[in-house]
Amino acid sequence: MPVLPPPLSTLPRSTPGSLRPTRASRRIAALVAVFTLIVLTLSLLLWWNPLDLVILRRAGYWAPPFAVVGTPLMGIVVAWLTLRDKRAAIVVTVLASVAALALSCVAGALWFLSDAPPTDHRIAEQAGLELVITAGPDGWGERQELVVRRPAGLLTRESRYPLLCARSEFNDPPPRQYESARFASANTVEVVLTDGQRFTVPFDRSTLRPEYTLNVWCPADEFDHPRDLGRP
Repeated sequence: MPVLPPPLSTLPRSTPGSLRPTRASRRIAALVAVFTLIVLTLSLLLWWNPLDLVILRRAGYWAPPFAVVGTPLMGIVVAWLTLRDKRAAIVVTVLASVAALALSCVAGALWFLSDAPPTDHRIAEQAGLELVITAGPDGWGERQELVVRRPAGLLTRESRYPLLCARSEFNDPPPRQYESARFASANTVEVVLTDGQRFTVPFDRSTLRPEYTLNVWCPADEFDHPRDLGRP
């Protein structure tokens, strides 16, 4: 007598190896989705970084690779350890990875479109940076400082960098003093002397540091020579 198959009502809803969702697969899908949203939210804040905060800018370089690579790896590990349904776990992970990749591309596009060359006014607004040159105590332009101020919550943090004496080599013409400073571009600072002469210094806005000490020990006729503008 042939053996009849069991009624359909007695079969389990999902067998190992099937793609039919189970309660566990739905749970892990929700966990992977939440994890993906958290990672991609951080990616938008870190990579695009509309406020151009220093800490976020530093961390932002690693956000897109983490979102694209870390999300599927985390999904595979968690799903593989918690699900017996391997194929369902792979499907869930692939979907989460595609979503992470797509949204990371959107974040990258927003970052690229917002990376137009800003003016000095826009830089100050976005980064909250303020450049101030202190007055020299001796009237000769010595011991002046370039002060970089930035908001830090309710406080204001200051970074001070010495401006070496702006006198000419033989004090003729009369001593020069630093008068003001401003952002000339996204990565340069323009310093103006009281006699109207100007020069620019490369400036790393991610660390808020000039690339070299501002140094103007030179006769007036050599003032604009690049080798006289700073010391590496």
